Amino acid sequence: MLWHAVVPLLGLAVVIAVVVEASATAQLVGGVWLVAGLVVLAVQYGGRARAGGARG
Repeated sequence: MLWHAVVPLLGLAVVIAVVVEASATAQLVGGVWLVAGLVVLAVQYGGRARAGGARG
């Protein structure tokens, strides 16, 4: 059961290490990409909330 927590934490550590070592330009592009994804998620979630439940 502990394994289900360890693997995602190791993945998070790898992602953090990659982002920290990336160039400033790569970090900026990644940040913009993250914000764009969060906007898309918010729009999709907002649409589902107005429709009264999950679609799909």
